[in-house]
Amino acid sequence: MFGKVILSPAQVEKINSIVPEKFRKDNWSSKDFRQSDLGLWSAIIEHRDKLNKNLISKKNELIFLNKKGEEEIKQKIVDLRISKIILFNIEPFDAKPIGMVDIGMVKRFNSPSTGNRFETGMIGYAIEQASDEVWAKNNAQENALNEVKTEFIKKTAALYPECNMIFKFESEFREMGSTGNVFIYLKGTASIGDNNEMIDVEPQKKKLIEELKHKKEVLTKQIDILREKIQFITDNIGKIPRSKSDIVKMLGK
Repeated sequence: MFGKVILSPAQVEKINSIVPEKFRKDNWSSKDFRQSDLGLWSAIIEHRDKLNKNLISKKNELIFLNKKGEEEIKQKIVDLRISKIILFNIEPFDAKPIGMVDIGMVKRFNSPSTGNRFETGMIGYAIEQASDEVWAKNNAQENALNEVKTEFIKKTAALYPECNMIFKFESEFREMGSTGNVFIYLKGTASIGDNNEMIDVEPQKKKLIEELKHKKEVLTKQIDILREKIQFITDNIGKIPRSKSDIVKMLGK
């Protein structure tokens, strides 16, 4: 064959039956079967390599979900429960105390002190700090307190998973010299009571479990499809002409 030759209907039907769907077309010519990286055979091999990489990625993703998916759900539920715990600075009421919790952490408030600014409590410190540049920029004091508060609630939830309220919540601050470092101490009584916020936890848990199940099903289906596509190419790649001279021999007339 010399020059460009249009394939016959029978040859078109034959080639379309052995190439992946994305390569199928109504009209083929001998030019499509060049012995180069631009030829059909090379393009299909490259396509198979991409499918294999995608298959490996999907399989690894499924393995991760099977190993870590439930752990992530458990952690999300813990985080959700933590966010729903209510804090009170009063004695327990309509609740059952189950244990005392405390935590202490050192935080830097960035600005060195002119003395012990905690003798009159946090308010006095805040007033003196009001003119500090750091207060105006990022409210470092409040951020530090919130960080310790978060760790306090996490510790409470870890020690008493059934806790949904904390009573007698108190905070103390002790400046460490004049460096700007402050020891923050928080304490409270873990309790069980009527907390309507916790009602959302169980439906959210079920939703997360269903989402995980759906993700696994979708990945499994994607993996099966990729395997079928790769197997199709493997079964038919040897039947595809690699050059113009192979067309009649492999596709007939």
